[in-house]
Amino acid sequence: MQLNKTNKKQKNLISIGILFLSTIALLYAAFIPYEKKINLLHADISSKRIQIQKNNTTQRELGGIMSKLNQIELQSDKINKAFLNSNKQLEFITSIEALSEQYNINQTINLGSIADDKTSNITITAGGSFVDIFKFLNSLESLPYYININNLSLTGAGSSLKRQDNDTTNELKKINRKLEATNYWQ
Repeated sequence: MQLNKTNKKQKNLISIGILFLSTIALLYAAFIPYEKKINLLHADISSKRIQIQKNNTTQRELGGIMSKLNQIELQSDKINKAFLNSNKQLEFITSIEALSEQYNINQTINLGSIADDKTSNITITAGGSFVDIFKFLNSLESLPYYININNLSLTGAGSSLKRQDNDTTNELKKINRKLEATNYWQ
């Protein structure tokens, strides 16, 4: 009897083992086709994640580039305003003449023709007091035009100017100034 009990137990254990292995084999057989799909989906998700990260990086870089472009455009407007429009030569000369009148300076302006490289030479010969000449030069730098000074010479004129300011008479030494510069045109 004991042998029967042992055989029955063994048979039950073997049956349970076979059932367990059959279940596992069945589950494995059922999920093998899906495993390939799952691996493909996992690879696809990983590549999409990498693509999204690249797009985010590109978008951040593009935002930085756009910001820099806006700054450059603002600067280019300033630069474009500094270059003289070739149709506005009279306006340029008039602004220099207005400065000479403002500072009591006698001057002669010689503006050369515009070359192929959009530059022209200008020579301004002027006479006046030392202080007025330097005020004129300071104001000339403040004009919204780009003028590259090539040569500046100051010489004594040998005479003096008398100017009356607030009930006092000042005698100022007269000097001559010659300014040679290059203008840049659009």
